[in-house]
Formats: sequence, structure tokens, C-alpha cells
Amino acid sequence: MREITTETLFHLYLDTLKSCGSYLRDASDDVVGYEIFEQFDIGVVSFFHESSLLRLLNAGLINTETMQRSSELRRLVLELQKEKEWSLKAFRTSTRWTTLLALADEIRSMINAEYYPVNQSHLFPFANNNLWHLSNRLLC
Repeated sequence: MREITTETLFHLYLDTLKSCGSYLRDASDDVVGYEIFEQFDIGVVSFFHESSLLRLLNAGLINTETMQRSSELRRLVLELQKEKEWSLKAFRTSTRWTTLLALADEIRSMINAEYYPVNQSHLFPFANNNLWHLSNRLLC
């Protein structure tokens, strides 16, 4: 089996990050179920693993702080899964989920600030759009 390229890994990392955030608080159960419990669940285990983050760091695609916060996000996910809080009901009610979603937002903002240092909110009204453009640019 071939190892994926670092650029592809970064694209998958960004896609995973796009699937989690406070923007989901008002989303339907179906949307949350898909984004969190299908997309994010799979990606955070693989693409936020220490070895993956080290590859991204060594390639200069993330900085040390982003790596640390990403590791923390993965740790929180694994704790929620272990403690039976990995459910839609807990997502809607648990303060731990609020912390997790805020951390995902923070990481997304850090990446956006690194790659889009000038405020372009008028061009990209949703933070996820910046990540989509960035990940597509890296894959070209």
C-alpha cells in the first residue's frame, strides 16, 4: 500500500476540520450525524494522529501551535468516545462538546489567519470556504 502525499494528507486534514465546528449547533440531526459522526469521526482518528500532524508540521503546512491544538482536539474526541458522550444527545447538551466545537473553530481560524492574513471576510463569509480554497490550491 502506498503512503499518501503530504499535500493529500493536508487536504484530508482540512476536510476533517471542515466537518466540525460551532456552526453545527443549529444544524439538523441528519447534518450533525453526517458531519460529526461520519466525516469528522473517521478523519480525526487518522489525519489528526501524531504521525500525520508531524508530517504536516515538517512540511511547513501547519505550525507548532496548530499541531498542539489539533492533538488536543483528537484527545478530546477520544475521551468523548471512551466516556460514552459520542452521541447526538450529548452533542446537543454537553458542555464538553461546546469546548470541542470551539477548539475546532479556533484551529480553523489559526489556519485561515496563516494562509489568509488579510481580513477577507467579505470574500469568504464562511470560514470553511477559506479552507476549501486553500485545500484545492494545494492539490493543483
